Amino acid sequence: MIKKRKTAIFNKFLTGIIFINFCIGCKATKIISQAEPIIATKKETNPLTADLQNAHVGVCVYDVEKKMFLESYNSDKYFIPASNTKILTCYAALKYLGDSLVGLNFLEDDTSVSIQGTGDPSFLNKNFNNQPVFEWLKSKSNKKIYLYNSKFTTTVLGSGWSWDDYLEPYMAERSSFPLFENMVTFSYNNGFNTIPKYFENRISSTFDASNNIYQFSVVRKIGMNDFSISPGKNLSKRITFHTESENELMSNKLIIQLISDTLKQNIFSKPVPLNLNSNKIYSQSIDTVLKSMMVRSDNFIAEQLLLMSSNELFKEMNETKIIQYLLKNDLNELPQTPKWIDGSGLSRYNLVSPEDFIFILNKMKLEFSLQRITKIFPKGNEGTLKNMFINNTNQVSAKSGTLSNVYCLSGYLISNSRKEFIFSIMVNHHQIKTIEVKNAIEKYLTNIIEKN
Repeated sequence: MIKKRKTAIFNKFLTGIIFINFCIGCKATKIISQAEPIIATKKETNPLTADLQNAHVGVCVYDVEKKMFLESYNSDKYFIPASNTKILTCYAALKYLGDSLVGLNFLEDDTSVSIQGTGDPSFLNKNFNNQPVFEWLKSKSNKKIYLYNSKFTTTVLGSGWSWDDYLEPYMAERSSFPLFENMVTFSYNNGFNTIPKYFENRISSTFDASNNIYQFSVVRKIGMNDFSISPGKNLSKRITFHTESENELMSNKLIIQLISDTLKQNIFSKPVPLNLNSNKIYSQSIDTVLKSMMVRSDNFIAEQLLLMSSNELFKEMNETKIIQYLLKNDLNELPQTPKWIDGSGLSRYNLVSPEDFIFILNKMKLEFSLQRITKIFPKGNEGTLKNMFINNTNQVSAKSGTLSNVYCLSGYLISNSRKEFIFSIMVNHHQIKTIEVKNAIEKYLTNIIEKN
């Protein structure tokens, strides 16, 4: 009797173990079946590590046809992505900004026009010759124009940006109604001239830089728009101006002055939100703006497009809000949850893995088509890929990312046998010349092109 009871207990125990293993097996099978891409092997070394000794290197190359990684080295580790962050911003813009950017919200009656900024970075931007919003505003010279507040709930400079670069053109301030890329150009020709003209009255002092006469120098204190200038033999200098966007009333005051001076017409302030049932004026096609952002790696466009995506969803310009939404919804299946801070990649707080970039690049291809995406991304020997992949210009479409001691490259690759790959190579903490890192990556990817 005792023996039978022991046998029964043992059988129940064995049945339980088998059931648990079965459940675990089913769960594992389900996870693997849903996983895309599938990791074939994780390697202890990679050809790039020999050329990039002492640097932190992550490599991920995905075979689209086999749905497996051709190469995987440190691919699940976090790296500072620099301007590879713009790939995330590009996805957000494609997903939520439609075919064309909304350049302006407006309401109009017989005597007045009420306008509201949308964050459009193309307004009076020298890189876009077509300016439909400006032309439309000019056509309203017979009416009073009122500028209404937008809901701008972030800061003009991003978290983790290098504060001492605040004058540099690559770190223009963010705002709800940007003009001239939020930059001012100073030149000297029988007197100082500025574009926008408004800032001619903000030159508070000039100084002599006799020990550096070839440099046209312009400085301003952070958070202010008072400029000190030293003329030099070069013709002009371009720096950022302070948008004052944290204070909506002051921000509107500056925007009104800039638009008024440009239109040569008085604009009036209405420090309240515009009616939600407003009309829209469209400015540029989204693909045109995204190509400008990706090919030139334009930080200002990237930041503003992320704010525009937030404004489209929440009627509020806040990069943190849109990032959290994307990570919880559209990008909730990323292999590693990134630390995503800004739109441009200026922040060193951003942390993303190579596997994450493979996932999102594959997602972009599936949702928006490879043909469309590769027209937006730089090709070999184009933009930030100038002098790279000269012999394979149409076989590589990729976004680079560069900060001090950081270089990353992620995108699409077609081999000589027409096989399709998605890749992400991330190099952090190198102390060699960036050109040496580029050469090592180009050599590595060219080998894949030729041997696959």
